[in-house]
Amino acid sequence: MAQRDTNVTVPAGATWTLLTNSADNLTTAARVQNKGALMLELGASANTSTTPANNGATIFLAPLDILPSTQTFAQLWPGLTAPAHIWGRCSAECFVSISHA
Repeated sequence: MAQRDTNVTVPAGATWTLLTNSADNLTTAARVQNKGALMLELGASANTSTTPANNGATIFLAPLDILPSTQTFAQLWPGLTAPAHIWGRCSAECFVSISHA
């Protein structure tokens, strides 16, 4: 399993940015913190070739909020089969701290 413990810059705009390690399709949970000053939108997918669907099945993290690793991706996105990757997007440049095993 490929680990990740880093800060990721999410550029401004509607394009999704991969937050989890792209080499890993086995991640089931991650600690994510929005270090930016604006709301951060999070979505999930089963692989890195598919960005989250724009269907409203996203969650938002307020500035400085933390998504704990005790919440699995399957709990957060129960309608998605085998969610393994987290993506982020923000209306302005955002900084995200992410850690997963």
